[in-house]
Amino acid sequence: MNSPTPSHDRREQIADLLARVGHISKGQIEDATRLTADAGLDSVDLIELTNALETTFAIELTEADTADITTVHDVVTMVATAMERSRAR
Repeated sequence: MNSPTPSHDRREQIADLLARVGHISKGQIEDATRLTADAGLDSVDLIELTNALETTFAIELTEADTADITTVHDVVTMVATAMERSRAR
């Protein structure tokens, strides 16, 4: 049996956070799920999600990091990039 990959685990953690912050069940969350249109996040929810991501993954996210984030896939990619940046320091 294959063990989950780190990126799969990361995506699952992000889905958990999104389900907690958003207005969507975890079972409805896919990579193409749009944060505002599908998950129903508003600006306050997006700030809460950003804070939760920073805490959960021990990363710092800037406005530039979050500016063009629209889907769950975008969030997963953003977190991976921020984690790499964090490790490089």
